[in-house]
Amino acid sequence: KARGVGNMGIEGLRRELSKNQIRKGHISELAGKTVAVDTSAWLYRGAFSCALPLALGENPSGYVHYCMHLAKMLVYHKVTPILVFDGAPL
Repeated sequence: KARGVGNMGIEGLRRELSKNQIRKGHISELAGKTVAVDTSAWLYRGAFSCALPLALGENPSGYVHYCMHLAKMLVYHKVTPILVFDGAPL
């Protein structure tokens, strides 16, 4: 079901994700599976590596490299990532 203009996210997604679908473990346990990743959260976390240049209005790429590193780690462990972008523009 689509949401109105200005709203973000997938309505009801959080409700559908049970505790059984979000769990801790080694990434290799997911080999051969496909996972959806909150890429906006990865970008946000990666921004800490280049916070000062970002604050100064420079164009650092550290946060992109951080995301690429995590995506490559998934692929290395034979996990297929689906990168989901949700949230305000960066």
